[in-house]
Amino acid sequence: MEFGLEGHTATMCGESIVVVGGKTAAFHLNASVFSLTLPTFEWRRLVCDGAVPLPRAYHSACLHGSRLVVFGGITSVGVNDVHYNTYNVFTLADGLDSETLQQMGTDRFRDNSWLRPVMPQNFEPNGVLYILDMSSSPPRWESVECTGDVPCNRSHHAAAVQGNSMYMIGGYNIYSSQTQPTVDFGCLYRLDLTSFCWKMIKLSLPLYYWGSTLTPLGGSLLCFFGGVSRVKNRESHDTFLISTETGFVQPVMENDCTPLPRTAHCTWRWGCYVYIFGGAGSVASRFFNDLHRLYVQGGSWEAVTTHVNTTATTTSSSFSGPPPLSGCAAVVVGEHLILVGGMRSNLARVSSVFLLNMHSFTWREAETVFTNTPLPFPTPLSPFTRKIPYSYRADVSRGVQTAWRGELPPALSCNDCDSEMTMPCRVAVKHRLQQQPKMNGDERRHFEKSPYERWVRELDELHKLTADWSNMITGLSAHRKGATWTS
Repeated sequence: MEFGLEGHTATMCGESIVVVGGKTAAFHLNASVFSLTLPTFEWRRLVCDGAVPLPRAYHSACLHGSRLVVFGGITSVGVNDVHYNTYNVFTLADGLDSETLQQMGTDRFRDNSWLRPVMPQNFEPNGVLYILDMSSSPPRWESVECTGDVPCNRSHHAAAVQGNSMYMIGGYNIYSSQTQPTVDFGCLYRLDLTSFCWKMIKLSLPLYYWGSTLTPLGGSLLCFFGGVSRVKNRESHDTFLISTETGFVQPVMENDCTPLPRTAHCTWRWGCYVYIFGGAGSVASRFFNDLHRLYVQGGSWEAVTTHVNTTATTTSSSFSGPPPLSGCAAVVVGEHLILVGGMRSNLARVSSVFLLNMHSFTWREAETVFTNTPLPFPTPLSPFTRKIPYSYRADVSRGVQTAWRGELPPALSCNDCDSEMTMPCRVAVKHRLQQQPKMNGDERRHFEKSPYERWVRELDELHKLTADWSNMITGLSAHRKGATWTS
């Protein structure tokens, strides 16, 4: 891209990653849509038809069929405005003075009487969705007003997609300076992506957080992590498993490898693990670039050691992995996690693209090119809806994750890590080595020739596992019916 971004979304659409919104500077929001074509890593600006929505950041986006569904987000930013005690206090680092940047949690708050709308406030109807139809040429924007238990407009919420439903939780009202959450912010919302009808699901343990992430585990289970606790007014590393059928919430116990409290991080699922990268924590100037994963079956956190591929790095011979980043976006493509943009600890926003090989845990930086011409649409068939190999398990957008399955990308599926040419990443910690099952010759050849089938087998195992978890949580929910939880 021609500028860096934070608080944007990145979603795999056909052969490209589509980036919507985000912030380019302390008080400027991005109004453009960009595409990153794989495997050439060529950036282009998308020219879209229809009613273009307001610029926004820290929204959610998900792909349903050929339609990109965008919900929520901040549409205006200032210093002492209504966002100060929410977004500004924790993630608008370049809008705070140096003294405030070093303060902890509640010490950064100001009295509401000091707050005023410095920037013009852009209002939208509650619950409105913006849909970018990727099947048309060029892509076309349209707005949809939903029915049912419509949630208020919010930002920094967590969302995930399973089947034809999008689940959303938390966030804060972008038109109010109220710091204490209302009941609806602790509930789980389900949006039917075919009828656009919202339904509120009350949880056994209300989760009043913003800046968290929600990861689908298959079946009826979601994994909730981190964010800012609106009860404690500070960053958290709380982890919960949520049943979308019963609304039962099961806390995950902490251990020595639980990630430090943070918000504005990335999460994704790979096999039986939920991975966490980056984010902002404890003080407003502290950013992370560590990698952790939650072993779902055991309910335990592990710290992952990453490495750097020195042979594939073209931008710098001193590349040592992604810098500490807040507000970046992540997409899983084939055997790789692709990290896009984010804000560094020096408050500079980046347009860099980093790739993490999920088998070797090896980072490399992609060499990107920005073409300053709109993406052409020479044929009625949109390049964003072709059945091409790059869409294998493209399941993550900042705050939104979808379960989608395709083919292996030939350019990204190979293991481009030479063990003799890698070095440990300076921020890496511990990685628990897993014993690999023994395979005979036929199985080994099958594994080498068909990594996609191996992933299908792993996915089936995960589905069985999550079914067991769902049954357990459903049973606990029935057993504890009437019990009162407190946060």
